[in-house]
Amino acid sequence: MNGPNNIYDINVFFKPSVAPPVLKEEWNGTNVSLTWNNLGADSYSVKRAEKPGGPYVSVADSVYITSYSDNAAKAGAPYCYVVAANHTCGENQNSNEVQVTPQPKGLRCVR
Repeated sequence: MNGPNNIYDINVFFKPSVAPPVLKEEWNGTNVSLTWNNLGADSYSVKRAEKPGGPYVSVADSVYITSYSDNAAKAGAPYCYVVAANHTCGENQNSNEVQVTPQPKGLRCVR
């Protein structure tokens, strides 16, 4: 057969199916601190909602560490957070949701 031989390199990327679970949430009187386990993602997106299940609004994209402090959270308002891992193929599914209702500084919630 006379003619060019075409050789192609094809890269296939698979989107990981594991979401980074949020391990801890904390209100220190001025901000909500979130931490989660490292999945080796390129970055993470932090999303917040005012009620369980969303809708979520992104509060931080391209977070390169496994923690985030939400300085815009206000005492007395309930917040629901999820985190998603970002990879070459896009954003992964959301993590489990954590709910926080910040209390005014100086008050403690006793259960």
